[in-house]
Amino acid sequence: MQALAKFIENPVLSYLDEVGASSQLIEDQLNIEHEPFALDGLSRHQLFDAAVTDYLEALNQQQPISLTDAIDGQYGRLSKQSQLPIHLFAELDKLYELEQHKTFVDLQKELKTLRPLSGPLVFGDGFNQKTPSQRLAAVSLMASGQLFDVNGSWEGLYTSDGMISHQVVVSSSSSQSNGWSKHLIKPFIYWCLAQLDEQVDIAEHFQLRVVFRDQVNSYCLKPWSTGEHSFTSKSQIKAYLIELLVAFNQPSLVNLPFDAVAGLKVGVDDREQVIPYLGPKSTAKSIHVFAYEPTELSDYEMAQIQKSYEEKAAAWIEKHSYYEMLQALALQLDSNALSTYRQRLLPLHVMAAGQLP
Repeated sequence: MQALAKFIENPVLSYLDEVGASSQLIEDQLNIEHEPFALDGLSRHQLFDAAVTDYLEALNQQQPISLTDAIDGQYGRLSKQSQLPIHLFAELDKLYELEQHKTFVDLQKELKTLRPLSGPLVFGDGFNQKTPSQRLAAVSLMASGQLFDVNGSWEGLYTSDGMISHQVVVSSSSSQSNGWSKHLIKPFIYWCLAQLDEQVDIAEHFQLRVVFRDQVNSYCLKPWSTGEHSFTSKSQIKAYLIELLVAFNQPSLVNLPFDAVAGLKVGVDDREQVIPYLGPKSTAKSIHVFAYEPTELSDYEMAQIQKSYEEKAAAWIEKHSYYEMLQALALQLDSNALSTYRQRLLPLHVMAAGQLP
């Protein structure tokens, strides 16, 4: 599952993982995905992730602590283990502020009404240091004549009325205004796997909460249908995963960043939204391209979408320019990026950004 998630984030990352560059990649990415900050990205990730984990664990045990105390406690532990700077009040204040944010307060209230799962939900040989609450068989899928067993460990889960209903994910990065984040990938894949397993009781409207360092974003993963398009049945979800595995099993150096899809927009006009992205009273002048059928797009719009993708793909390379291995690769562009993005990301993007009933 981890490898499949990395492929969705960008096929290039899958290649780097295959050639053994993943450990350096993880550290470098944590150090660059945040704005300059005296605490380097890796240290901040460790501090914030551990602090929120401590906070949630205390809340689950009905022995709540403040997020500030959790952050200070983790800062003290990391300081003893490494060469962290002397207490940086201005920097830690940015993390402290989250506790007073309305979205974080709302999350705290919500979690008090839920029951945390005792451990991760493990598919197949998925690894986790915690004792699983339930161990399931790997999800087996036949793709291009090859059998794939999808393994993984789904954690941060909560139940309501006996059904798995919520997940909390922690990210030390800042939230994006468009709400699109790579931290949606793994929960979405696990949600898909759960739809295919009869032993998993999962709420129809599964609630995902992503705790960023500046606010908490809320998403709902659920089967959906707009008439022309749908993602509702087990057969559709299975076919989607198989199509992903077929592409995953054909390694390539196509640079197709997950983040780029959020900016693929066209002008608003009288065309019918086959997938609703804007409400009837919206005054927006642009709309996500997934709202329209590709056949309804003009040649000019198709060219602009492709241009936008290529610019974002180039920006992705620039952002990662100090990866020596990346610079040595002959990266390629997808000649029809819109088609590929629709195949791989449309179901998730509609859940995250569409105006579903």
